[in-house]
Amino acid sequence: MRTASMAFSVPSLKTVVDLWAAFKVATLKSDENAGFKVYYLATAVVVILLVRKLLSWRVNLPPGPPSLPLLGHLHLLGADPHRSLGELAQKYGPLMSIRLGAKLCIVCSSPETAKEFLKTQDANFGSRPYTSQGHHLMYGRQDVAFQETNPSWRNLKKIFTMELASGARLEASRHIRSHEVGCLVRAIAEERNVELKSHLTSMISNIISRMVLNKRYVGVTTTSQIETDFPEMVQTHFRLAGLFVPGDFIPAFKWLDLGGFEAQMKKHKLRMDAFVTEIILQHRERRALGPVPELERDYVDVLLDQMEMRHAAFQLSEDNVKALILDAFVAATESMILTSEWAMAELLKNPALMAKAHAELDATIGRDRVLQESDLHKLPYLHAIVKESFRLHPAAPLLLPRESAQASQAFGYNFPAKTRVLVNVWAIGRDPGIWHEPLVFNPDRFLKKDLMHVDVRGQHFELLAFGAGRRVCPAVSMGVLVVQFIVARLLHSFQWKLPDHTKPEDLDMTELFGLTLPRAAPLHCVATPRLSPHLYEL
Repeated sequence: MRTASMAFSVPSLKTVVDLWAAFKVATLKSDENAGFKVYYLATAVVVILLVRKLLSWRVNLPPGPPSLPLLGHLHLLGADPHRSLGELAQKYGPLMSIRLGAKLCIVCSSPETAKEFLKTQDANFGSRPYTSQGHHLMYGRQDVAFQETNPSWRNLKKIFTMELASGARLEASRHIRSHEVGCLVRAIAEERNVELKSHLTSMISNIISRMVLNKRYVGVTTTSQIETDFPEMVQTHFRLAGLFVPGDFIPAFKWLDLGGFEAQMKKHKLRMDAFVTEIILQHRERRALGPVPELERDYVDVLLDQMEMRHAAFQLSEDNVKALILDAFVAATESMILTSEWAMAELLKNPALMAKAHAELDATIGRDRVLQESDLHKLPYLHAIVKESFRLHPAAPLLLPRESAQASQAFGYNFPAKTRVLVNVWAIGRDPGIWHEPLVFNPDRFLKKDLMHVDVRGQHFELLAFGAGRRVCPAVSMGVLVVQFIVARLLHSFQWKLPDHTKPEDLDMTELFGLTLPRAAPLHCVATPRLSPHLYEL
């Protein structure tokens, strides 16, 4: 699982600027006391500037660009904030201070600055700030991703990790991944001309739903409208989680709900709540009939056990259970889908690299059997492909923001309590001071002695696909494993090429910024089976 990032969508950013401008124009045109209001507005601006100046004298912050009253630096973020912040870092340095509305933020754009706040000062900068997404979509921040650091959060993280993403659980669910990836391969073999993301979405959704609920939700016949709408609801959930809500950063605008984003979240929450409520109800009805056999127990049963333990040191609430179910579905699926799709897109754009991957697979696995998860450790070039995909196309370009509990110091600067930290993973992954030819997709870099040890699990700050420290994604091992297995099976099973009308050099690699960093255009490709026909049968 990969946790949510500090995301700003283009429409929502434009809403802030346009509505604020419209508000001022309408005020001046429609009121006979326009002169008074201009004076009032000018006075408020002067007061804000004076207060900020006084604060700047008292707090020694890292350098940053000039800001506007009220908006701070929101106007500088543009359509692609990760790129905008990366460009600003080139001018102001890898540790930069900005204000998003009323919120002070520190932007880290180097491994050294990221390590300081994610590891060295992890205890102080380990909490989460309030967001409307956490409040509306995660039951008042009762989940792992959005909850502030406290004993409740530590207990929830332990449950989530042990019961869904631990080594034992991954081993126990190996047959699920093998079956679902096999279904994907068979579907592609039958269709040949595919839009890859839709197939990946169906397959990964079924892996997660079987691990969480012992049940497939995609590609099955059901009489429940909620279950029928499930895939669409997950996508909507992710879209809403990536919106920039102006009121979160400019408290004076909170009641206005500019753009209507909070209203959308409240409406969607009702749909998702009906979904998870039905899941819990079905489990309770089954449990009422007697003890659930061990082989039939799932993640939800474990959560309900925890909730029903009356004398436990920490007892889950029903909102905790619902939020943890959504964490499993929403946070885990998107990063695995996007990274697998980007990896395949880069290989389609670079046929020589795909040929090298095929050569490794043929030499190690051959073409007379199906590749298994147990084969992955024998495929160093495949591992390098996945690492390079995480580097060049991080699913979350800006990690979910952290917030400090107390005032602190670092690199000669002072940081007040409640300072937010943004880590620009996208900029770190493309820094020419760290990576040779950073814009080139080159898996071979991870086969060299100096980079062979670099991993994505939070110990190497030049490759922070899943964060680091106490807030590292608890499902990092599952995420890496699933992406490796998907890409390996797709490459082993098929020869891939682009449709006849598309040349590799013309493949659209545009990103679409949001909570995650998906491809702007669907990836259409042609798959030709390269194994014996009987190996595509389940």
